[in-house]
Amino acid sequence: MYVEQIDNCNFGEIVIYSNDAKILETISLESNAGKQIINLSNYVPGQYLIEIIDCYRNSEAMKITKK
Repeated sequence: MYVEQIDNCNFGEIVIYSNDAKILETISLESNAGKQIINLSNYVPGQYLIEIIDCYRNSEAMKITKK
C-alpha cells in the first residue's frame, strides 16, 4: 500500500460516531502534540465510537460509554 507523505504533517481529525455508525461530530486537529478534550455533555448516555485520524489517513478507533 502506498501512503502519500505530506510535508508538514501536523493536522488530523477526531470523528465521533453513534452506535449505529452515523457521524455525529468531526473535530479538526491542527497539531499532533498535546491533549484534546472532547466534550460529550450534549450527548445522551450510550455507546459511541471515537476515531482519531492523522494527516496520513492512519486511524485508530475506540468505543466509549457515556453514563
